[in-house]
Amino acid sequence: MNCPKCGGDLILVDNTYICRICGAKFVSKSAPTNNNFHIVGGVLYKYLGSSPDVVIPEGVVEIAPQAFKDNRLIRSVTFSSTVRTIGKNAFENCSNLASISNYRSVVCYQDECFRYAGLTSINIYPEVHTLGKYCFANMPYLESVYYNPELDLKLTGTFLHCPNLNDIEMEGNRFFPSMKTSVALYNNNQKGRPTWGDAFPGTPFIKKMVDKYMEAYNKNICYECGGHLRKSLFHAKCEKCGVDYKN
Repeated sequence: MNCPKCGGDLILVDNTYICRICGAKFVSKSAPTNNNFHIVGGVLYKYLGSSPDVVIPEGVVEIAPQAFKDNRLIRSVTFSSTVRTIGKNAFENCSNLASISNYRSVVCYQDECFRYAGLTSINIYPEVHTLGKYCFANMPYLESVYYNPELDLKLTGTFLHCPNLNDIEMEGNRFFPSMKTSVALYNNNQKGRPTWGDAFPGTPFIKKMVDKYMEAYNKNICYECGGHLRKSLFHAKCEKCGVDYKN
């Protein structure tokens, strides 16, 4: 736990957090209807409850680092509309955490925040400005991701070793892997922009499909229908099905 003022370590003494560095004191606040949480200054530092279905109280703006780490009891988390940041390792190794909801307000996912969690799907909304290293890595049950490839985010092992991840829906596009989104991601790579290779290492199915689609694209073949691609400076349009792949 860290002090909201100086970042120093906090210790709990008689229901009061005391900073080891600056000496600031913070009274531990619990949720309005229960005593399941330690909350200081809008930061949720610890879950003390026994329910597998967690509801984050309104007013919480940050889930502190390691707040739920190694908690194998929880199955679902419903976020309050005030949560903006999920801290480093906050839900790491929550292997039975199958679902999260109401998290569109979250704009910052710090390093490894859901690593080894049991989630099956995740949405990366357009408002997100930070995806930390390995934040959704090593998730054995993760199958689908909603992700906008145009987001200007640094991607470092974001979905490292998610062996069942085979369904990525791009903003305004069909489901990925598809030839259209493969071309978009490939071109991002050529321009030095974030690419599937940075976001999805250790996910062999996606790499295999992207490589397959790019091979067809480079041969002027539409992988969707087998038609011929008529290429121009900015587009490659299939003469048979009409799909337009932007160069």
